[in-house]
Amino acid sequence: MNITRSQRIAVFSLLAGALIITIGAFAAITQMASEHAINIPGYIYLLITLPLAINIALVILLLVITRPKESMDEYREHTIEVEEDQQQKNKPTQTATENKISDEMTKAWVAKIMAKKQTFKELSAYTEHLLSNIAKEMDLVQGIFFFRQADEEFFHPVGLYAYFGEEPPEPFKEGETIPGQVAKNQRLLNLSDIPENYITILSGLGNSSPKHLLFTPLITNNQTIGIIELASFKAFTPQDEANLNALAQQLTNDLTQF
Repeated sequence: MNITRSQRIAVFSLLAGALIITIGAFAAITQMASEHAINIPGYIYLLITLPLAINIALVILLLVITRPKESMDEYREHTIEVEEDQQQKNKPTQTATENKISDEMTKAWVAKIMAKKQTFKELSAYTEHLLSNIAKEMDLVQGIFFFRQADEEFFHPVGLYAYFGEEPPEPFKEGETIPGQVAKNQRLLNLSDIPENYITILSGLGNSSPKHLLFTPLITNNQTIGIIELASFKAFTPQDEANLNALAQQLTNDLTQF
């Protein structure tokens, strides 16, 4: 609900008028009681202030219900900015030995995930096999692989893992929705406070919404060609981020050949 500037002025004018009338009434009654030695009952003062109290309550209510609401796109952009800033602040300082161990773990992990491309003729079969392999290693509850051909504007879902929606995921342009923002920024995004009901998993336990999402961009020649979106009930670790970034680098060459 929106309210114009003139309407706000009118509302506050009424409030000011009610305040002036109340003060005047208080002054008149107090003066009359003083001149005639009359004891004014307390409820009289209460009745005088009641209209003012009602006006104040109405103004507060009006301000609350007309306060501009943050749009979902603004929320998404704000969430992405906050999460990215937080990721930069929370990056641990690693020693050379720790880096070497982490690199070796990442290479081993990528080797497990990579599918043999020559065994897949269709992009959908290839990407779904990749998602299935990732799910085995990361306890995923859902995964989506978006891909954009060189001559296309939209990213389309080409591979799904445990997706239960009645309709397939919507295509999106670069900059639209959360994965679209990731495609534009060309940076992995690890979200741990996602919008309510952004994604719902159906299982034997009923409906539930995972709170952790990981978006990984696939980039070649400074262009984002794909997005891997993963959902989990467990938080994604820095090692998970390193693994997905390394996997994305390996995948770009394979994907351009489909």
